[in-house]
Amino acid sequence: MSPTELSNSDAERLRAFERQGHDALAKSYHAFFAAVTALATNPLFDAVHLHPGTRLLDVASGPGALTAAAANRGAR
Repeated sequence: MSPTELSNSDAERLRAFERQGHDALAKSYHAFFAAVTALATNPLFDAVHLHPGTRLLDVASGPGALTAAAANRGAR
């Protein structure tokens, strides 16, 4: 094994560590960023000229509030 490779047990320990951190922060992350996202939603849609029929790709942009708002404005 090269120095940059993880053993299976090390990789599983890393996954467990990351999962524990994500789980610990999930509620506070959502509570904080939902409000921030809500403030930015309309200015963002205006900046990209979002209109009914606009095709939108959501990649890792949070829990889906932005995508739901875009769908409510007719985006696909």
